[in-house]
Amino acid sequence: MEENVLGERGKALENEFFRKEEAKILERMRAQKQKELTREQLSKATGITDEAGLDRLASMGLGPQTLAALALVPLVEVAWASGAVESEEKKLVLQAAKELGLDGSSQDLLASWLAHAPDRALVDAWRSYIATIAQTLTAEQREKLKNEFLGRARSVAGASGGVLGLGKVSKAEEDKLKELARAFQ
Repeated sequence: MEENVLGERGKALENEFFRKEEAKILERMRAQKQKELTREQLSKATGITDEAGLDRLASMGLGPQTLAALALVPLVEVAWASGAVESEEKKLVLQAAKELGLDGSSQDLLASWLAHAPDRALVDAWRSYIATIAQTLTAEQREKLKNEFLGRARSVAGASGGVLGLGKVSKAEEDKLKELARAFQ
């Protein structure tokens, strides 16, 4: 009888050991899947395809929502360059937010930025953040990231003025684009 009790206890301990090992394996698989998903989403948001570069961005705590919100700072800055956000500019900024998959809280923040000009500290924080990210990327990756961020901003700049609201970038908007581009150097 003693052998049977020890045998049952031994079997229970063995089962517990394997249950814990299976849980560890499943957690590693989930983490790997999440890493791949984050890498894919970052690639979509930045245009960067190099896995090592994407892993560096992810290791810095950057996710698709963070980059999406960051990508909108240049758009908001350019929209406010003339002193007011025009309806076509607002429309393009909101469209970019939708394309980037911003969640509800990020959209609330964006609405606030479009209703009231954000504090200068926002663009200073953006510039510092981008400069830090840019240092970890290759020249090609940095250029892709810059083109992604500033391409959308240039679209917003061209949304007002000109013929039927297209094609004219004001001096203030051009100056703002140049200022934003310096963050990537």
